[in-house]
Amino acid sequence: MKKRYLMIAGLMAACMVTSGCGKKEQAADTTETQVTVAPAETTTQTVTPTPSANSNLVNMQKNTTPTAAPDKNVIGNKTATASKVQIINKTGLTIAKMYIRPNVADGSEWGEQLLGESLKLNNNDLATYYCEKTAVNEDGDNVSAYDIYIICSDEDESEFYFRKLPLGEMSSVTLMLDGKGDDSIPYATYLLQGSSKSVSTLQEVKERLGRSDSDDSKKDEETNSDNNNDNSNSSDNQNQNQNDSGEQTDVYSDEANDAKTYIGLSKDELFSGMGEPDSSSVEDQEDGKTGYYYYNGYTVSTSIDEEGNEVVTNVM
Repeated sequence: MKKRYLMIAGLMAACMVTSGCGKKEQAADTTETQVTVAPAETTTQTVTPTPSANSNLVNMQKNTTPTAAPDKNVIGNKTATASKVQIINKTGLTIAKMYIRPNVADGSEWGEQLLGESLKLNNNDLATYYCEKTAVNEDGDNVSAYDIYIICSDEDESEFYFRKLPLGEMSSVTLMLDGKGDDSIPYATYLLQGSSKSVSTLQEVKERLGRSDSDDSKKDEETNSDNNNDNSNSSDNQNQNQNDSGEQTDVYSDEANDAKTYIGLSKDELFSGMGEPDSSSVEDQEDGKTGYYYYNGYTVSTSIDEEGNEVVTNVM
């Protein structure tokens, strides 16, 4: 009996040992299976937005360089050694053709017609001529003077010659006529570069043509007679400046017409004859600068060259 009891007790002890070992192994397994998880790396991604169709259009417009409009009334070839001269038509006629050549003996060829087929210079119009300073004549000598030959578009296709003009030293030249009809004398007034005083060729032309002083005296008498007639009608002109209600209509038309006589002359001569303007402004143009002088009732525009010389070009 006692022996059986001891056997049962041994079996129970063996079971307990076996059960304890299982629990230790399970605990060990639990301890060994702990996993350390490393934090995930954070990456920053830069997203470039896709431009819309409108933004593409804006960028394209900003990057596009506009093409400058071509200058108007330009004759001659613009080179690094050429000087720019403004040729102003104040003949009272429309110039249809123009030729320029070095001053040489009559009979020489005039060369190319500079205005082309479509360009014409109406009275008070101007053209920009590029004069080559390094030009030489047929003998290989440097050219110091030029001749201008014009053909007008009037019924008679009048022709006029302007001789011995130092175009290479000028900033502007104005083509004019003294008198009317067959007795008119072509002459020029011009401004030299860096000068504000105009030079006239009228007396030189008269001497070359052999015109007497008596002819000039007769012309002066006719001019004085016309002025007297104008003065006798001055009161009528003043009355026409008012309408039925007594309001002023065109008081300054005479002053504006007087200002037009300075077209082709310097700004200083304009100020000397017409007085100082009420105000003024300057605008940049493609071929230089334009000055505007605002008088009471009209505006005078000038052309300003690179050296600051100003020539009256229009009255508005």
